[in-house]
Amino acid sequence: MDSDAVRDVLTNMNVEAVIPARRNRRNLTAQDRGKYRWRSQTKRLFNKRKS
Repeated sequence: MDSDAVRDVLTNMNVEAVIPARRNRRNLTAQDRGKYRWRSQTKRLFNKRKS
């Protein structure tokens, strides 16, 4: 799910959206590649621990 409404709710809650926007969006948002990479590595670590 990638919508302006979701991103607005996150912004109002002082949460930064780390997952990049889809490429087909009209208004692309800036993305912090370092934070996204860290999030991805953390997610993979937890997935490895689960299996």
